[in-house]
Amino acid sequence: MKDIITQANRLLLASAQIGHLATANTSGVPRIVPLCFIEYVGNIYSVIDKKPKVSDYTKLKRVQNILNNSEVSFLIDHYTEDWNQIWYLQINGSASIIHTKDSVMHHKLIDKYPLYANMEIKNQPLIQIIPRKLNFWSNTN
Repeated sequence: MKDIITQANRLLLASAQIGHLATANTSGVPRIVPLCFIEYVGNIYSVIDKKPKVSDYTKLKRVQNILNNSEVSFLIDHYTEDWNQIWYLQINGSASIIHTKDSVMHHKLIDKYPLYANMEIKNQPLIQIIPRKLNFWSNTN
């Protein structure tokens, strides 16, 4: 699939510390969760790190939603009191759970989020979002 993320989009994605993933269950009920993420070769990746209260990651609602309905929306944004500088980037696409271990994506996530270095994420599954459509808005365009 063609990489639709531009260099300008990459800079915005690299600057954002948190993104928001919207999924929906089979009844269409939406769920939005914040995610640590990276962009790599045109896709978005987030690790499914170990949760203290959940031993089986497939029990997480976002994972269940992705497994049943791969259509997702991912959003990063910037807000400031100077409304001339606000913007958002929405990425719509398909998500999947991938089971690659000790991958480039794991290492890039650790580089971006140093706390991951102590969390043993290298063998954890990843959420992969393959963008199909981008929607960028800023108060200056």
